[in-house]
Amino acid sequence: CLCLFVYVDHITDENLEDAKELGKSDIVYETVINPFPQDSYVIVVVDRKTNEGYFLDIGKKHKSSLYSHGCKWIKKILDN
Repeated sequence: CLCLFVYVDHITDENLEDAKELGKSDIVYETVINPFPQDSYVIVVVDRKTNEGYFLDIGKKHKSSLYSHGCKWIKKILDN
């Protein structure tokens, strides 16, 4: 799972919505179109000033998905 960190100076609602929509499309691809993908990605929008990251977290809904695995690693990275 590729975790892509996008650093921005001023996070807008549009930035967050874009990250959310990209996450949704990857989840749909992985769960509906191709249940056995070779790769997945999670987009994380990071506020450069506060170092806070935002991404579409699916929690424990799809424990075995690559996207879920990426979310788990991002939480570990962002908690430190």
